[in-house]
Amino acid sequence: MTASTNIPSAADASKEEAEKFVSKVAEFLREGVQQNEDWNENTVKMAFTESVAALPKKSKAKKKIQEKLDLYSELLVQRVFREKDCKPLAEMDPELHKLKTEIEDPDNAWHALKQDIPKDWSKLNFEELLIQADYAMKRASFDIPGWVWRECGAEPKSIAMAEAKRVNSTKTCIDCVERCVKYFLSMSFDDSNNDNNSSKNTQLNKDDARGLSEILGKITEITSLRRATGCV
Repeated sequence: MTASTNIPSAADASKEEAEKFVSKVAEFLREGVQQNEDWNENTVKMAFTESVAALPKKSKAKKKIQEKLDLYSELLVQRVFREKDCKPLAEMDPELHKLKTEIEDPDNAWHALKQDIPKDWSKLNFEELLIQADYAMKRASFDIPGWVWRECGAEPKSIAMAEAKRVNSTKTCIDCVERCVKYFLSMSFDDSNNDNNSSKNTQLNKDDARGLSEILGKITEITSLRRATGCV
């Protein structure tokens, strides 16, 4: 009697490939579901079907998915709405799991990309302003320099757009840091700071000064590097 071997069938391999694919799609769709209460399983299926149909005709991925569209759709819905019942993402797609972990880490630059920019800066306290300045500089780290686009053969218009984006993001960083400095100075020289009726109602300490110092160091480094490459 021969020992049985656990050789995955073609169907198992096909399902595993589909699960890995939809796990990536689900990460984007789940955010849409969280922001739109009227999104349901049918909404997700329709959005996925439309996206697949919009792929280029010669796309190999399009052909492969359409051949087993029901399987892909069901796995996607399960991953979006019932993730706890699915195979762990760390096991299914280690690279995606690592990226997701990084995005959820407040100290990681990927996390900064997911954060909303405040609409009313006046409501932020000093600590929150420092955090927003840090986010702005981390987002700026994703700006691709124009010379990279140039070496990749990009059109002059695309290169100019990339440089314009770098300039704007640098200005955003500077604006954020400037808000921090102004807040710090307003607290430092506010005679009412020792009053119980202080409008700021916040006491500056060594950690505040240290936080501002670190932010000033970061913005100095960024602007120096970008000035050297002709950005600002």
